[in-house]
Amino acid sequence: MAVPSPNVGVLAEPRFLQATISVPPTLVANAIAVQEANREYQELALAREGLRRMYIGTLTLSLFLAVFGAVLLAIILGNQLARPLLLLAAGVSEVAAGDLSPKPALQGKDELGGLTRSFADMTQQLADARGGGQEHGPVSAARANLQTIWTT
Repeated sequence: MAVPSPNVGVLAEPRFLQATISVPPTLVANAIAVQEANREYQELALAREGLRRMYIGTLTLSLFLAVFGAVLLAIILGNQLARPLLLLAAGVSEVAAGDLSPKPALQGKDELGGLTRSFADMTQQLADARGGGQEHGPVSAARANLQTIWTT
């Protein structure tokens, strides 16, 4: 509380009256505990943002690793599925062009492996039939000649 000064002037210093009373020790301890809890709360509030950023970074990294793993797995499984189909497509193109040489077959136990083995067997049978057909060529020509004679 301000006390009026008997001196009037520019350099007059203000006077204050101060009264002190003793505060019970439990109230002092409680006030100190509240101040300490407030200080700890402020520290935790500042640390919460850093912790939040760390969690977001960890989750983002985990997401990228999961997506990368899924894409890598899709590529590997896609290659395992596409390789026999590409082998069959190349074999069909060669057979269409007249090449009946033995075709490679996959040794897998799945449907595509069985399909490539069946295709290789088929081309081998076609090659054998073509080779055997050349030996019976004169007999086939004679038979065709007889059929034309009988039909006329």
